[in-house]
Amino acid sequence: QGPDAPRHPSSFPTVLVSIADPYLLQDMAMVRTALNGYTPTSATVDAALEVLFGEIEPRGVSPVDPFVGHWDAAL
Repeated sequence: QGPDAPRHPSSFPTVLVSIADPYLLQDMAMVRTALNGYTPTSATVDAALEVLFGEIEPRGVSPVDPFVGHWDAAL
């Protein structure tokens, strides 16, 4: 948010990594790739890093709607 929010996420490859907050994507809908970890544990952080470095394939489906019903945020 604010000065920390990405200004030009479509100009260069951008990935949102969210640990323990699946709704962060709603505030940063301009980012087209998101990796959500749902628990604030070291295992979650390790798994997120493994996905980012290509050691494991991302899998799973979000159990929550990160846009909380705001269909226009997902466009």
